[in-house]
Amino acid sequence: MAVNEKKTETNNSLWVYKSKAFDLEATADYRNKRIWVIRCQYQDVLEMQDYLYSYAVESGLEKIILPVMEEENYGMFKPEGRIKGYFNGKDAVFLAGYTQPRRGLSPSLMDERKLLDEVIQKEYKKVYQPEGYEFRDASQDDTREMTEVFSRVFETYPSPVFQPEYLIKRMKDGDKFWLAIIYGKIAAISSAEIDYRNSRAEMTDFATLPEYRGQGLASVLLDKMGRACRGLGINCLFSLARASSFGMNSVFYRHGYVFGGTLKNNCHISGGYENMNIWYL
Repeated sequence: MAVNEKKTETNNSLWVYKSKAFDLEATADYRNKRIWVIRCQYQDVLEMQDYLYSYAVESGLEKIILPVMEEENYGMFKPEGRIKGYFNGKDAVFLAGYTQPRRGLSPSLMDERKLLDEVIQKEYKKVYQPEGYEFRDASQDDTREMTEVFSRVFETYPSPVFQPEYLIKRMKDGDKFWLAIIYGKIAAISSAEIDYRNSRAEMTDFATLPEYRGQGLASVLLDKMGRACRGLGINCLFSLARASSFGMNSVFYRHGYVFGGTLKNNCHISGGYENMNIWYL
């Protein structure tokens, strides 16, 4: 069905497909039972969506995420979010299609909307860098300890951050990781997954050990990542935050990020599928 398909150690298949009606590059993410379209061009959006739907059904995947230009035809998929500047300065709409209707239903969505209202209405004090911490870039030598931190923080995670080899590969591919260090040990982690071609970076992989929470470490890491990415010429910063997390949503809101919608049952974290709020700057 697909051409140039390659299975990787991340349990994903990256493939490209070309026809007279469309061409696309996408990832079949078996860990999270979804397709994420990275790039697409088309003459007939409905034919492309039919192809993606058939591929998902045959592969046992339940959700399709299709970012398109703001002004384009949405076809049979439904918008779940938006990010300004996602396509090298042009705005994107994130469309979703489901092969399993239950995957598109989320009973927790209403409660999470109330939590989001609380995030926006709360008054915040300025966050200062806590004393005693060193903040620095991660290196390949840190990856084994990083996997130990991720293992303590998350029961399950959308990507295999529990494997040092995966973290090393991402570093070699150009992604950046930042660490908060205290007493010579890692207390918190974050990363920027950078797409230089589209001048965008996803702020992701935030993990703080339980004993160091409440000190604003994620906020400091986000600030340092954002400054570093801007220094690399990256114009669009965005993140997907667990809709159930008051702390992470408040981190993005207080740093000026704009809420861009909610991707329903988007990925598998800590034992189940969770809704993810889009934030962009």
